[in-house]
Amino acid sequence: ATWYKNAGKEHFLEVFPFHPTLVGQRMPRVVLGKNSGLDSIRMHLGRIRVKATEDQVGEILMRVKHASLRKKGLVDDREFRKIVKQVVR
Repeated sequence: ATWYKNAGKEHFLEVFPFHPTLVGQRMPRVVLGKNSGLDSIRMHLGRIRVKATEDQVGEILMRVKHASLRKKGLVDDREFRKIVKQVVR
């Protein structure tokens, strides 16, 4: 998600040579899984309007990675909210 955060909508074509809709694709989205990083967690926390300390963000990241490896897939919004609720009290 760092690339997404840094490029933003203003410099979208710096990351993607063609606009996704031009070639029949959907806009990219930041997902949560085993390869997620701190910026992915921060983006999703911002989306659900939850504030967390840096230690909590790190703990959420570890739990997201663990959940993703356990289920062999991406962590959905419901699972993410459950993890956040366990960590941020």
